[in-house]
Amino acid sequence: MKKWFVLLLTLPLLQLQARVYLGAPFNDGMVLQQESKVLLWGKAAPGASVTITPSWNYKNTVVQANADGRWTARLQTPKGGFTPYAITFNDGESPLVVRDVLVGEVWVATGQSNMEMPLQGWKDTPIDNSAAAIQQSIGYKGKLHFTYTPQALYAKEPQDSMPAQWHDCTPETAKDFSATAYYFATTLINALQVPVGIINCHRGGSNVEAWMPRELLANYSDVDLSDKAYEKMNEHTPAGLYNAKVCPLKGYTIAGFIWYQGESNVGYANQDYANRLATMVSRWRRDWKQGNLPFYFVEIAPFEYGDSAQVRAAFLREQQVLASHRIPNSGMVCTNQLVKPQEDKQIHPSNKQPIGVGLANWALAKTYKKENINYASPEFKSMKIKNGRAYISFTHAKNGFNLHDGFKGFEVCGADRKFVPAKAIVKNGQIVVSSPDVAEPVAVRYCFRNFQIGNLANNVKMPVIPFRTDNFEYQ
Repeated sequence: MKKWFVLLLTLPLLQLQARVYLGAPFNDGMVLQQESKVLLWGKAAPGASVTITPSWNYKNTVVQANADGRWTARLQTPKGGFTPYAITFNDGESPLVVRDVLVGEVWVATGQSNMEMPLQGWKDTPIDNSAAAIQQSIGYKGKLHFTYTPQALYAKEPQDSMPAQWHDCTPETAKDFSATAYYFATTLINALQVPVGIINCHRGGSNVEAWMPRELLANYSDVDLSDKAYEKMNEHTPAGLYNAKVCPLKGYTIAGFIWYQGESNVGYANQDYANRLATMVSRWRRDWKQGNLPFYFVEIAPFEYGDSAQVRAAFLREQQVLASHRIPNSGMVCTNQLVKPQEDKQIHPSNKQPIGVGLANWALAKTYKKENINYASPEFKSMKIKNGRAYISFTHAKNGFNLHDGFKGFEVCGADRKFVPAKAIVKNGQIVVSSPDVAEPVAVRYCFRNFQIGNLANNVKMPVIPFRTDNFEYQ
């Protein structure tokens, strides 16, 4: 059953008096994608003509509601700027005016609790420099607007509406705004000098399967799609978040997605996460009908997951790297050196600014084509064994590394597959790894543990992504 009535509970009084109703994301304070034919939708009386008039050019666009009262329209937006506009929707009876509309760049911020984590932090879970950031957020008033999808919102069937309200950025509102998304958005605003709108669509504890449609999940034997699985709706319910949070937003014209998720998939389906994430992204892009929309995401941070020395999380991170190559127009922010040694039991690391900035740098370099942006971390490229040493080559490190030796986090093994700590130095643009306990190296690993922080980066301090050179089976 479709639930348009839910939307009405959140509309301003003016809208309640009108006969024209708008879809969930369209209300006061909304941000529209600049220089685009943005998609708008809503309801009116069946057969009614709806005239849409934006204040940036006062040109009328007329559409007709179908027999069910539904209508859609395309509206050409101007170049972005900080001038607020109004848009009038008139069915000839009761005009509806949406005010404080900004035109700029619109991104969807999604994932689980590390994307949700607010600028003020949570109890016993701080955000670095949050007080200063909240105070300084007044500088983005009229520049950054954001909206939320309700947190505990799940559905067994796809929905076409939900409550949503846009907020301007002030110290009062910014404190509850996603810290990662805040730093992402403000970095874009500073660089592009246009407004940014963030649609927050996240849920703590959610696994990737909750964000995928049911028909795709039917391909995975480990996903329970029985009626019993839907008796208790939560963040693990297959397709529950896709139906309730993603479907009502489908088609809202955007610049792209940022994603921070994966912790809830550690320990199961590790060997299939890349496939599932790529499948999810492909479906979302099909839903939005805007081609290969950018999809930039965050590597899950070091965390003990019960035992810091184990490798369950390392296998998930490896799948994330694979996903970054499998998903066109995507990129991943490495988090290995962004946590503190004492955060081994803190799944929500406090240093969110470089994560948000890292996502923004991917967007600035790849989406907005800005030059001289450091955005990509070095990745393992190849290994050669010579005279009892392993010579490792990397991508994105042509100008060298941050140190000459003293690197932490390297391990090496011989034919026995028993990894021991290893020494690593720089030689001729490669990292040379060795150990007196391993005469004939077979494989090298770098920070390939649940919680292990390294210190290897390229010459502009982009951290090397944790890796392994072996293909030993996951135990």
